[in-house]
Amino acid sequence: MNDMERYTIIEAQESDAQAISEHMKRASTETDFMLRYPDEMVSEEETQIQTILANIRNPDTFYLIVKYDDTIVGFAMLTSLSPCRRMAHRRGFGISLEKAHWNRGIGTRLMQACFAYARKNGVELIDLEVHTLNERASAFYRKQGFVERSRDSFALKNRDGSYYELISMRWDARMDASPDSRIDS
Repeated sequence: MNDMERYTIIEAQESDAQAISEHMKRASTETDFMLRYPDEMVSEEETQIQTILANIRNPDTFYLIVKYDDTIVGFAMLTSLSPCRRMAHRRGFGISLEKAHWNRGIGTRLMQACFAYARKNGVELIDLEVHTLNERASAFYRKQGFVERSRDSFALKNRDGSYYELISMRWDARMDASPDSRIDS
């Protein structure tokens, strides 16, 4: 079996919530670009698991996990921004992948699966925020067709009182003309 055959991308189930939380704890120690500090991942674990379960149960959320053998090493999710019908064409996007699994095309596969879901389910706009210092992620999102919309210099406040800037980006299905836009899954 080659290494790529050890990866599986599937929709998350309620039984995955604890393992997703464990992944998030591991990933939070590998980068400063996660929303929560690593110690918050431990102290707020039960709240985190309840949030994961709520997302999995939400019919307007598309939640994928990446397994390497039997261990969850990443996820991607499209979440409803509002229960209002006027916003039903929009979703927020989140992704996480442990560093040992970078540069293998997993992020692209997750993104393409989210785009396919969006097209199939009438989602026209996908919004995300990315840390300005996370140039690698910003470049990845641009390559996937996201465009910068705005910047918020005071979006994240650090424990030392300093701030981090976030870039708001959007993918628009109505404007997407990339070759991969025709992928069905």
